[in-house]
Amino acid sequence: MLVQNTAANAQLDSSARYDAPCCDQDTRVEVIADIMDWIHDREAPTRILCMTGAAGSGKSALQQTVAERCRALKLLAASFFFSASDPSRNIVSKVIPTIAYQLGLLHPIIRSSIGHAAESDPLIFSRSLRTQAEVLIIAPLRNVSVDHLRGIPSVIFVDGLDECIDEDHQTELLHALKVITEDGPSYFRLFIASRPEWAIRAALEENGLLHHAASHIRLSDDYDASDDIRRSLWKSLREIGARSSDPRARVQSWPPFEGIESLVGLASGQYIFAKTVIRYVSERRSSPVERLKTVLSWTVDGGGVAKPLAILDLLYINVLSAAQAAYEVASPALPGHFLELVRFYSYEAQHPGEPHQEATLAKARGLRMVEQLYDIQEGTYDAVFSDIRSLLTVRPLGENLYVHIYHKSLSDFFEKESRSQGLYTPIHRVWAWMAPRMLRRILSSSDTAVEQAIVYASSHVQLNWDDFEEATFLYSAVRAVVYSLVWQSEPEYTAVTEAWVQFTEGGGWNRMDKCLSSAPNTAWNSESVLDRICLLWAGPYVLPNFPVVLDTLREKGMLPLAVDLAAKKFHEKWQGRFAGVVGNAD
Repeated sequence: MLVQNTAANAQLDSSARYDAPCCDQDTRVEVIADIMDWIHDREAPTRILCMTGAAGSGKSALQQTVAERCRALKLLAASFFFSASDPSRNIVSKVIPTIAYQLGLLHPIIRSSIGHAAESDPLIFSRSLRTQAEVLIIAPLRNVSVDHLRGIPSVIFVDGLDECIDEDHQTELLHALKVITEDGPSYFRLFIASRPEWAIRAALEENGLLHHAASHIRLSDDYDASDDIRRSLWKSLREIGARSSDPRARVQSWPPFEGIESLVGLASGQYIFAKTVIRYVSERRSSPVERLKTVLSWTVDGGGVAKPLAILDLLYINVLSAAQAAYEVASPALPGHFLELVRFYSYEAQHPGEPHQEATLAKARGLRMVEQLYDIQEGTYDAVFSDIRSLLTVRPLGENLYVHIYHKSLSDFFEKESRSQGLYTPIHRVWAWMAPRMLRRILSSSDTAVEQAIVYASSHVQLNWDDFEEATFLYSAVRAVVYSLVWQSEPEYTAVTEAWVQFTEGGGWNRMDKCLSSAPNTAWNSESVLDRICLLWAGPYVLPNFPVVLDTLREKGMLPLAVDLAAKKFHEKWQGRFAGVVGNAD
């Protein structure tokens, strides 16, 4: 009975895991030492260690490496390695029986006690996980004398909790595992690794299940893996070069220092990037020199045809697809727009330093203000990010919250249809979706904000950011609308066109003109926020595209007369107004 309910593939030495990732020699030395110190410390205040980290940060490799080291030291009691793609180990029902089975192998008396418990209750495997833990693990161990338990291996490993397909059952499993450490032998240790998804995050938060019971390693935040990644890349590529038939790969100058440094930077501390590059370059059917060139050119400027990061893309696709399904089930405020929201938020974090991007305005205000300005229900970002915290997260700074993308290649993934495939959501599609709500937001801006903005702009006074979000938002909104019109496919024009009609009928053009026309022509050298917004409006991003927008809509018969007349009128006015700065904006 016990064997039938055990997941053989989930154990450390399973043949299904013959190529399990592990840490390269002389890498992750610091974090491994910290984990081993905790394992050896019988006086440690906690019996549970939780390690969370971004997708591809090396959690499973660390689990594998530490588990193998514990096995060599006769400390490994049991292990369970989840895998979302393996039906035998992506469910929690196999976990407790699998751990019990391995504990039974440690000593004949333990095996007999566990076997008897399973035979005494044939339905034990259909009971709650806590009951299974109490009957199959805790009670049998209590029946064994202290003398027999002395020297028994004591460390249990659970890897990839986030790959369990039922999130609610993840929490149930954490309850059961906690019971084992509380009611089992006092020297037992439990090491859990997971992406920082909802179940483990909630358990570790204040007042959470494991808040006081577990130590916490934030792998992506607490340890800088750059040196280790550099060492792994250098060592592995040198070995690949030595085996290659290409003489260029066997010279001392290969791989080039600049190439290694470029890869280290692109890796952003995530091992999966480096490991994927190494696998790609090691393909024996072609030259490692040429394949490394492909990786560097492809990742930097997108010019390559090959897909050296297919494994990483698959990881992103799987994480995002699962999160999208969970988001829709949760009945969100904006159903059917998960990808647009992810793309929007990630875009805000993607260009934090370019003054002509909406991201500058967004990041200066923080996510809460972004949601207010873009007419998105407060807290929507939290629902969107709930199941993708392994890819990007929200970090506080002062009173604001900002988006942080763990891995740089995620931005490239969003930008390239060849990588994101069915999840591809170009930024202009986001703007098309945003356009109607942004135009409505402009119409609802208070007259007071516009009037005060005019006074401040006319007198060259620096705008107070907190007081004039609505006025400064005008540039972002209109520019985004123009983007959406210029690049959209025909089916997506309709909603935007209708929004323009409402905008025209509601006096939106006059409202926008009030602000834009108030700035002096010295905008290029001005420190006024509104001045700079006016300049950017006049630059190569918006105003020159207006005739293209109008012509396209006319050709499609989708430009209502009232909108056409208003657009031409204000375009001519603004073109003359900003004629002196359009050429300088480049």
